[in-house]
Amino acid sequence: MDERQILPPGRHPHDPLKADIDPIGYALNKIQTSLLWIDEHRSSFEQLRHCDPASAQTELDYLEDSVEQALSHLHRLIELLLAGFTLDPNKRLPKGLVQGADMLRSYLNRRREN
Repeated sequence: MDERQILPPGRHPHDPLKADIDPIGYALNKIQTSLLWIDEHRSSFEQLRHCDPASAQTELDYLEDSVEQALSHLHRLIELLLAGFTLDPNKRLPKGLVQGADMLRSYLNRRREN
């Protein structure tokens, strides 16, 4: 397969397994989730790095995995968008994306207050 050939929605390993979930919404949800995990692992690492180096290393490993997942889903999202795909109004958005908007807003407000 040509390296630049874009697999259609539903055919890529990073697309949702359920055909009724929108692949663009799915990618956005996975990126959002990964970014929240990245910040959680960063915070845990900061708390542990001086008192428990082994656990801090574990957090760094988790952080690396979360970054890799975010970048993989971002790459897929960019592929879909550049190929001209958009949100499909006939498909569901992931619950985490729909409900996550309020959670994300709250999370950002808490971070700004600290």
